[in-house]
Amino acid sequence: MKYQSLLNENIQLKKQIEEYQKHWIPKPEGDAASYFIQLGKSLSNNTDRKQKEKKKRAQKKLNRIYRALNLTKSQLKAAHHSTDITKTCRSITKLLYPDVSTRATMLTSLLPNETITAIREYAKLVHHQPDASTYKLTNAIGNVFAAAKHEQENSKSSKS
Repeated sequence: MKYQSLLNENIQLKKQIEEYQKHWIPKPEGDAASYFIQLGKSLSNNTDRKQKEKKKRAQKKLNRIYRALNLTKSQLKAAHHSTDITKTCRSITKLLYPDVSTRATMLTSLLPNETITAIREYAKLVHHQPDASTYKLTNAIGNVFAAAKHEQENSKSSKS
């Protein structure tokens, strides 16, 4: 008898569980169900998609920079300074104008805007500093020309 009463109680409890599952917490149906399904999908996949889009935009930007500067990826990587964004700008400028006598006659105002913008954008991108001062970076580019001019003047005065 004891075993039979336990079986009956078990069957009765299973029926209660089924009843609670059906009616206690109603499952959303129709628009509500589709809303929660869409919400779950957007929360789980949205970050991956955004990261892929961000990488894609960065790659497009890099390709524009390579074309604007007429330099390869490896040349720009070689010009990249590990810690200082202004040193990267100066290094790229020296790469674009390797001849010191040419640099001595240059001014930032003589450079095409596309070139200056490409140098700044590359430095901001590789140093992860999108809010870096454009004045500071343009000034670093101009310092390359000023230093070459100063060096040339010093070499002329020491020869005299």
